[in-house]
Amino acid sequence: MAKILISLVMIFSLCSCAWMRPGFESPTIQVTRFSVMESQGLAPRFAITLNIINHNRQPLEIDGLSYALEVEEIPLLTGVKSDLPRIEGFSEQKVTLSVTADLLNSLDLISQLTRQPRDQFTYTLRAKLNIGWLAPGITVEKQGEISLRTLTR
Repeated sequence: MAKILISLVMIFSLCSCAWMRPGFESPTIQVTRFSVMESQGLAPRFAITLNIINHNRQPLEIDGLSYALEVEEIPLLTGVKSDLPRIEGFSEQKVTLSVTADLLNSLDLISQLTRQPRDQFTYTLRAKLNIGWLAPGITVEKQGEISLRTLTR
């Protein structure tokens, strides 16, 4: 019984390492565009364009993407996307997300704006790329600033 258990543990360990790619480098996710869309209802809508860069020789097959965006440390946008393109080795691909903001958190952000008007906002984008059921997700975090002027163009 002990030999069977040890054998199963060894087989599982070898299989679970099969997804690992020596020298695999996590993709880079860049926010290349963030614009306001026409809203449907009270909650604002945004289009976020991401540029996903694959630094590896092997193609990146992305099964899904989950993301969250905070503006001024307020959780504003969350969502998922499943129809993502294959990203060939040493290449990049643009992905556009159409998202609706959390209404209550949007009101909180507007309240902050009325108390402290400003043109620049900090943001944090967290994205998790799922690249298969055997592989763990790849989490990427990006921080930066958004200008109110660029959103209204």
